[in-house]
Amino acid sequence: MADLVYLPKGTQNWQSHQNRVNAKHADFVLCDKKKLSPVLAIELDDSSHKSSSRQERDNFVNEVFRTAGLPLLRITAKRSYALKELTEMIQKEIGKVNMKNENTEMSVK
Repeated sequence: MADLVYLPKGTQNWQSHQNRVNAKHADFVLCDKKKLSPVLAIELDDSSHKSSSRQERDNFVNEVFRTAGLPLLRITAKRSYALKELTEMIQKEIGKVNMKNENTEMSVK
């Protein structure tokens, strides 16, 4: 996640927070095709996300993305996906982003 967010200078316990951010990753990041700026992060949640330690990690990740203003879409991990369903989920989230920022251009194919 350190590629997507940064901690402002002067943040208390900066190194500790930075280490936690450095150790986390999003499964996918969709970007504005003109600016190449991130628009939506996607996490695939498998059964391990039901454990309490994983839920703590997920809550931390959710909060980092929320604070950074970058939407995070959580999708239950499956062997396969219905393309239409997945596309609709992504477009719905991108639509929320576009309502906030009318200058964002993104297409899902």
